[in-house]
Amino acid sequence: MLELDADAPPWMATFMDRYQKLGAQLADASLVYLAEREGIETVFTLDRRDFLVYRVRGDKTLNLIPTP
Repeated sequence: MLELDADAPPWMATFMDRYQKLGAQLADASLVYLAEREGIETVFTLDRRDFLVYRVRGDKTLNLIPTP
């Protein structure tokens, strides 16, 4: 089980500001933060619309499962 650390809140606030127009949620920010921190490239989500837009480590997209 991965846990958020002390660096998470400011990172997630910046993320939510960046994707405010999409209506980024705290759960989205948490998942993307952990993926970026841990070097995870693939995530499970049913929220394809938003996660196809989110970027990690600069301009890298996450691999999403399930695939369409």
